Amino acid sequence: MQWVGLPASTVGGLGSIPGVGTNISKAGPGRKTGLVISMDAILNYKSEDTEDYYTLLGCDELSSVEQILAEFKVRALECHPDKHPENSKAVEAFQKLQKAKDILTNEASRARYDHWRRSQMSMSFQQWEALSDSVKMVGFSLG
Repeated sequence: MQWVGLPASTVGGLGSIPGVGTNISKAGPGRKTGLVISMDAILNYKSEDTEDYYTLLGCDELSSVEQILAEFKVRALECHPDKHPENSKAVEAFQKLQKAKDILTNEASRARYDHWRRSQMSMSFQQWEALSDSVKMVGFSLG
């Protein structure tokens, strides 16, 4: 299995993401590798519909914050754990909606999310967020 090493400053909390691990070790004089992503994880990455926050909320990139909030309210009522205690997946579905709303209603977070979508990188938004800006720009310009 091949691994891609990234600067220690990119580590964050990615150890729990499949195909990602942390490995702080000397890579040369004064250099460290902090985050490793297996090439298999990158090459076999499959985007899930739940990762597209716009689709999850029934919106698109042109939707206003008000539209996003309105769609969130409709969908949140459909899966709110308090309204549907018999549904074991309600908590997970509600948390995904909440995360999508939080990202898409925050101007800076939404800009980063839109950048990730356009980059077509073969990694999840969570993995991409943990990368340093220099790595994101190299990946974006090569893609």
